[in-house]
Amino acid sequence: MIDENEIVEIEKLLDYSFNSKELLKTAFNHVSHAAEKGERSNEALEFLGDGVLNFVVAEFLYDKKQAGRWEKSVVGEMSVTRTRIVSRAPLANEVERLGLLPYLKLSAGFDLQHKSQKFVSNLYEAVLAAVYKDSDIVTAKEFVKRTLLGHLKRQTVKDYKTKLQEIAQARKLALKYEDSETGHPPRFSSKVYVDGKLLGEGKGERKKEAQQVAAKVAAAKLTRRAKKATPWPQKTADRRKSSVETSEKE
Repeated sequence: MIDENEIVEIEKLLDYSFNSKELLKTAFNHVSHAAEKGERSNEALEFLGDGVLNFVVAEFLYDKKQAGRWEKSVVGEMSVTRTRIVSRAPLANEVERLGLLPYLKLSAGFDLQHKSQKFVSNLYEAVLAAVYKDSDIVTAKEFVKRTLLGHLKRQTVKDYKTKLQEIAQARKLALKYEDSETGHPPRFSSKVYVDGKLLGEGKGERKKEAQQVAAKVAAAKLTRRAKKATPWPQKTADRRKSSVETSEKE
């Protein structure tokens, strides 16, 4: 397990001082190393940390967007957002950013050169669970907001195509891009259709750039519609069906 000097260094990186140093030691004790030494591994903490993280992020999104007044489609969007935030890549990036990986105790034959995102992200969950068990849920929330969520909010690069895809997926809407090229040097135009309705147009020196502009416009329109709680227009077939049902009732 990690030694006393390593404990001091890790606590500085985490900006948190553990009451139970054993919890911190266990969080950094990989199953491969624990099996060799006959010690407790961090697997149970990883399991607990996964649950704590999902709860903290879900509550964060609930509070941020005041989900108690929303329609189901917006709640679906929240679910997609939570899944993205707690996925392997952001957690692994945070472990790397904090500089925690070198302290993880592994078996002698373990090759870090072939580490996966899942392997790295598991350490974040184990550390979070250790913080939670050592303190309380309030402190665990503060840790997540200070590390994972705080870092995500500082990112400035926007991928509007991904954002639009997530919104459409949550509301079960179909997306289609139509691209064209004109002039020399070439100039690209892009149109994005949501369930057959044109919602965004964009131009750019590259096709991807034009698509991003179009996606940004469409995502903004869908977001405004959700805030106003405006239902998505029925498809033609649905409107006809509704009209027939109304006539039959009359």
